[in-house]
Amino acid sequence: MSRLFSAPPARADARPALLAVISLLLIVLPLLLASGERVGLSGLPLSVPADGALAPLPHPGPVQALVIQQRPDGFVIEAEVRATDLRAGSAPATQHREAAADLPALQAALLRLKAIDPARTQAEVQPLPDTRTDALVQLLDAVGSADGRPLFPDRVLRGARP
Repeated sequence: MSRLFSAPPARADARPALLAVISLLLIVLPLLLASGERVGLSGLPLSVPADGALAPLPHPGPVQALVIQQRPDGFVIEAEVRATDLRAGSAPATQHREAAADLPALQAALLRLKAIDPARTQAEVQPLPDTRTDALVQLLDAVGSADGRPLFPDRVLRGARP
């Protein structure tokens, strides 16, 4: 006996075929990449920002990073300086640390760094948690200019690192 209304034909499920194609690609793609022509890659350092902050754009000059930390006995300047020699290529930056007992010594050290990289305008300042406001303003002014000459006018104020 024939039915008057028959059920529409069921559509074929495409998921098994899609799974087969993906499985094949997962097997074949690494084989193709491994057997292909070798290309020399160089590793470049990548810094990842913490706490959801935006990553700073790399500075093209020799001084890659400049951090001024206030300590109870004075200041510590940490700078990452890249070699400017053409033979250095993509050599990693070297870490330089210098201590300064007071603001004039701090400005003298910052003037030496400014002579290495005149285009750099940004410096990170990390004051002590109990620094008074007037002392913080004096520190930021000392980092910004010395003897009427601009040093690092773009100052980033951050809390001290643990």
